[in-house]
Amino acid sequence: LALLLARPEVGAAAKLRALACAAGELHRVHQIMVGAGSTRRPFSHADAGVRNVAYCPRQNRAHWFDFEMVHAPDLPATWRHADDLRALLYSALALLPATLGPAAIRASLSAYPTPAVHAQLRERIASGTLALDTYHLAQLRLARAGHARLDQQLLAGLQPAGAPREGA
Repeated sequence: LALLLARPEVGAAAKLRALACAAGELHRVHQIMVGAGSTRRPFSHADAGVRNVAYCPRQNRAHWFDFEMVHAPDLPATWRHADDLRALLYSALALLPATLGPAAIRASLSAYPTPAVHAQLRERIASGTLALDTYHLAQLRLARAGHARLDQQLLAGLQPAGAPREGA
């Protein structure tokens, strides 16, 4: 997916379609229960950036891979899923032109229709508790101002329907 999003000759509609497909597939895999016995919990990826999802434009299919990282098992599913959605959105927005950001956020959130996960991500960004680890910071390759821009884009896109936009 990262290669497709970074290609300047690929149109905006194709990029949005691919990103929405990846977000929809992430939502689907988050419904899978993993573990054994009484310790079963909903799956989370823990490294759900655009470099870890293959996308086939002909079939409009996304396939997640690279499952060597794991979230701490004691974290709530909503927290873990919000972290995965954060990784997908930040890594995609880092590759897309800023003008495409709002549409990319809308397409992703529409394909990942879980308001509790959206609210968790919004709260973590707004409260400043969205601390990206060194590994994810290095993957994004953005300066501090770039991270602040992504935070603001995501906060705007994560506002609940009918809520006033920040700065409005």
